[in-house]
Amino acid sequence: MGDNWNMDNIPAEKFRFAQMEDRIHDAKFETKPIGYFKDAWLRFKKNKASIAAACIILFIVLFAIFGPFFSQYKISD
Repeated sequence: MGDNWNMDNIPAEKFRFAQMEDRIHDAKFETKPIGYFKDAWLRFKKNKASIAAACIILFIVLFAIFGPFFSQYKISD
């Protein structure tokens, strides 16, 4: 990017701490914790492309399982 972005050219007084006075502590969660699979399910439901892909895969699997029962041809044919 050139010499303008070199860190050696920045004066020391430009640097300062963002949180010098305040102590930062972890805050307690206000919501109920959820498990891994529930979180995965919630994320899955939000994605419309994943829902469409799951429906297509489910249709193909069901057709592969139940399709031979509705066929007029048998294995010996």
